[in-house]
Amino acid sequence: MSGFKASNYRLKLQQLNNTQDSILVLSRFTILQIKYSSEIVQTWTEEFLQSNTIQQKINLIYLANDVLQNAPGKPSQFTLPFLSAFALVFASDPFILDSKLRAVIDRVINILQIRNFFTDEASRTLRQSLAKSSANHEQFKQDNVVQRGRILPPIQMLQEDDDDEYTLAIKDV
Repeated sequence: MSGFKASNYRLKLQQLNNTQDSILVLSRFTILQIKYSSEIVQTWTEEFLQSNTIQQKINLIYLANDVLQNAPGKPSQFTLPFLSAFALVFASDPFILDSKLRAVIDRVINILQIRNFFTDEASRTLRQSLAKSSANHEQFKQDNVVQRGRILPPIQMLQEDDDDEYTLAIKDV
């Protein structure tokens, strides 16, 4: 390969499925491109944030886990970039509140901590990012109504007072 092409890697990430073979093949390819670790993790981050299915996000977490555990060196050239990427996506992606995705993330953080890929402090930082995400999204849910998977803003209505004056009222759907 004459260099790393983010568009080619993005396509591979989009084609990733939840089979062990798919994750292992892309993990091995990723590890072979270790000198482009920063660009790879940047592309992974963008794809994670743009993905709109929980299953694809889970596949991407499993891929990152496999890369971290199998890349040469401890820590590998992927460790710090993925640690930063995890903190970013855990704090900012609204899908993080999904219980299935959350369980996968918790399990991966535990495994990486137990196997000394992340320090206790790094694991704490990731868990704080998850907590921050939960707090931000709880506030968002309070400010908006979620109905059938869509987020609806509260309806603003004019209400007439007893004095024939109008006031703006917020009514949840």
